Amino acid sequence: MKIRYFSCIEMNDQAQYSDRYGIIIQARSGSTRMTDKVMRPFYGEKGILQILIERLLTEAPGLPLIVATTTADEDQRIYDLAIESGAKAFRGSEEDVLKRFVDAANRFGIGNIIRICSDNPFLDVDSIKDLVDHHKQFRTDYLSYETAPGVPAILSHIGIYAEVVRRQALEKEQLLTGDLHVRQHVTYYIYQNANMFDVKFLPAPHESALLAGVRLTVDTSEDFALAQSLYEKYVENSWTTVQLISYIRQSGDIMEKMKKLIDQNPK
Repeated sequence: MKIRYFSCIEMNDQAQYSDRYGIIIQARSGSTRMTDKVMRPFYGEKGILQILIERLLTEAPGLPLIVATTTADEDQRIYDLAIESGAKAFRGSEEDVLKRFVDAANRFGIGNIIRICSDNPFLDVDSIKDLVDHHKQFRTDYLSYETAPGVPAILSHIGIYAEVVRRQALEKEQLLTGDLHVRQHVTYYIYQNANMFDVKFLPAPHESALLAGVRLTVDTSEDFALAQSLYEKYVENSWTTVQLISYIRQSGDIMEKMKKLIDQNPK
């Protein structure tokens, strides 16, 4: 895979705390729809989380990488995997994911968080550099790609994009809402209250029409099985994201499966 160097955002001793960028992956074992989905073997002997960690350390070496898991006993394995794989790790609140992110960012001195969900094996790492470059220009509280006008990619089923949020915006959100359901989704309150935060969306790097109806995020055992079969082709054919999505769209059977999964798992 192509290595992308993030020299423009490498951390150094003179970097200001509020300007530091870092990736935080949220991961836990206790998903209600599919327990242990990020740790069970996905490709070879590796789980989705390990695949993501290794890809990000290789393809985005200038960015600190933190795995933020919970204090639940079963998540000690996630903490250990992160450390053994060369990432940093943090254990925090299981239910209050917003607090977990804020505490992890403060623990490692991150002012600008690139948020990644650990159930997205097809993460487009190249798009992270584009997001960070634009965020350095705009300095907004929140920056994401939109897959429809005003709709952030996190609310789609595509599962290939990250989002960037300022730590200070998350701290402000902590003061404004105690709704645990909202806090479990970390950034939802921010982009739903653009009158109180500086929110900006970028056009998705890949054509929106191409992404429509494609589901690559993994929530259920059905998602896992379908993603697993696609990931094998993706890796062994050295496909780009566009080539993968083109393959999916040319397969009526796969698109039909994804349509059913999207209907069954609304965002």
